[in-house]
Amino acid sequence: MRKDLTLFALFFIATFVASAQVSKTVTLKIDSCNGKDATIGDCGPCGYPNSNFGDHPDFIAASWTNGGNLSNARGLMDFNLAGIPANATITNAKLSLYHSTNTPSGNIGHGQNGGPNTAWLRRITTAWGENTVTWNTQPTTTTQNQVTLAASTSTTQNYLNIDVTALVQDMVNNPQQSFGFFFQLQEETPLRSMLFASSDHPNSLLHPTLEITYLDNSPSTCISLKPDNSSCNPGVDATIGDCGPCGYPNSNFGDHPDFIAASWTNGGNLSNARGLLNFDLTSIPANATITSAALSLYHSTSTPSGNIGHGQNGGSNAAWLRRVTSAWGEYTVTWNNQPTTTTQNQVTLAASTSTTQNYLNIDVAALVQDMVSNPQQSFGFMLQLQTESPLRSMLFASSDHPNAALHPKLDVCYTVSTGIENARVANAILAVYPNPSNGVFTISLTENIENGTVRLFNVAGEIVLEEPMNGKTKTINAQLSKGFYFVQVNANGNRYTTKLVNN
Repeated sequence: MRKDLTLFALFFIATFVASAQVSKTVTLKIDSCNGKDATIGDCGPCGYPNSNFGDHPDFIAASWTNGGNLSNARGLMDFNLAGIPANATITNAKLSLYHSTNTPSGNIGHGQNGGPNTAWLRRITTAWGENTVTWNTQPTTTTQNQVTLAASTSTTQNYLNIDVTALVQDMVNNPQQSFGFFFQLQEETPLRSMLFASSDHPNSLLHPTLEITYLDNSPSTCISLKPDNSSCNPGVDATIGDCGPCGYPNSNFGDHPDFIAASWTNGGNLSNARGLLNFDLTSIPANATITSAALSLYHSTSTPSGNIGHGQNGGSNAAWLRRVTSAWGEYTVTWNNQPTTTTQNQVTLAASTSTTQNYLNIDVAALVQDMVSNPQQSFGFMLQLQTESPLRSMLFASSDHPNAALHPKLDVCYTVSTGIENARVANAILAVYPNPSNGVFTISLTENIENGTVRLFNVAGEIVLEEPMNGKTKTINAQLSKGFYFVQVNANGNRYTTKLVNN
């Protein structure tokens, strides 16, 4: 009987562990914010060995001639795998490369005039820059789990669903020695080539695609957010002040290098200040349960504004972090039009213990849960002294500080109860192209929806467009200002969000 109970217990434990694993599928494409690709060439008389082709529309492995000179070419490609947990088990990874007969460079297709154009895909093991890599500075590679691309059967062949499972598992297991795929002919002698569209090709439908299915062995999905005042890492912050004689109440400080909560004097005048900070939480599903959220704020003793640190000359500088409940604009917010806040789940920042203290891993899980659960009434954090009377202050670096390492950071972990084993990541099924756009863009989903709604938000969280959507695609023609936006599709009880840059 004891043996039977032991076997039952082991079976139960194994079943429980297996059920904790969730199969997820993500589809990745390289764009201006995620991933990179480039072509490098060795034709000396052409000036290629030290030339960079990071914006070339083609992704090439070739050995050809150029003006009678030997001209070899190789391709480099790196997808953003940051969203895949470090301990994930890759069950399937498929790379698709698309040929284009309308390439702007004038190349016409795969070539085998000098023999088979069989090629290798290898893992890159050292870092490289999309806009700096050349033949002479090309990174190192490994032959471990390299993949063979068979010789082409036509000059315009697409190579779809190339099995790169083992390569991607290596990349996930060894992120410090994994920097994408290296594309190279097995025989670099003329005249032979493979030619595909790169992420810089004008037709985004032809851009390289990597679809990964993995078992998520983690109880939570974790993301790290750190605004850098760019369209790739959106997020906004600003400081507001009330010093009337200084002209502050109607002045905007959206590009201030400091993030401040203070009550001080300026030329003998009372000068209170508060800070506003909003992270982009759109990648977190609406039904997520926040398991942890840690905000880190960094002090800088070399702030360009000349402020020297936290101050308690007039008493304790303990402060509040509160949820902002109405919209505000980074470059329009002032003291006089500051947004509303709520004290619900507010967080206390204890008085500083030094003038240069960093406040790391502040527990804001309840606040972030409120933000995810109530997106229409959540627009970030407000930092405010608990007692606004001089002379006391808290001073941190903002996202506009010249040292990016000091920008505010939010680490969030969450779980999503789907009720099914196969869960698709929201951003994996929603795409927008072209991106960047000029106000005309197409929304594409990988599944049909009925009675859906498309909403376009600006960085202040304001809805600038709302239209119905049915089916898989919808083309939008909108008059938009230059900047970045969030495209949100609500349908079938789900919310899918992605970013859009408008030029």
